[in-house]
Amino acid sequence: MNNYPDQQTYGPSPLDAVVADKVAAGWRVMSQAPYVATLEKPEKKPQHLLHFILIVITFGLWFPVWLIAASSGRRRQTLTLQLDQMGYIHQHSTGRGTLSAMSNRTINPHG
Repeated sequence: MNNYPDQQTYGPSPLDAVVADKVAAGWRVMSQAPYVATLEKPEKKPQHLLHFILIVITFGLWFPVWLIAASSGRRRQTLTLQLDQMGYIHQHSTGRGTLSAMSNRTINPHG
């Protein structure tokens, strides 16, 4: 027996509203259970044509910038949202790729 409120009695979970906001901001739901959701942000790819034009215009000086953009542009972010027994949503995010980042945050859906 868990201590979580019954969804049929109390309506949608606060987690559902946060997941909907994240999806509207460009995140994709990888998995979702009643109290945990995992989301992923799609990869950003560099605009190779634009960089090529800038390389030509600057006589090759833009080439190092394009190399950096091409190598670091393949990062994904993963976000895990967890609803605790008090109704708070804990957010854990990780970045994948050459520049990794990790952060933790608590969201208070009550105000």
